[in-house]
Amino acid sequence: MSNSELQVSKKLVCGMVIFGILFTVVGTFFKIMHFPLNGELLTFGIFISGVSWVIIMADMLQQELINKGFWILSMFILPWLIPLLYLYRRNKLIQFNASAFLKEDHQA
Repeated sequence: MSNSELQVSKKLVCGMVIFGILFTVVGTFFKIMHFPLNGELLTFGIFISGVSWVIIMADMLQQELINKGFWILSMFILPWLIPLLYLYRRNKLIQFNASAFLKEDHQA
């Protein structure tokens, strides 16, 4: 894919991941302590985390990444941590088509 930009703003997706984790942790704590609004916080956090996970997984599948299989498998193993790491390392992981430059160099 020639367009390496996310379909949604990188800051927005990063904020969704962080707030999803935060709401899930707070909702879980509220559930353990039997505080009110525990179910709503937990549901909202899981929903936001799920939406951001789907956005990031779709981006991973569209891009030509270094170690693409590792990143996709990691999304299933650590779904709360890998989206943040992927967003941080995304630009370094995208493979640019360097073979066109190599062909020109070898012909000269």
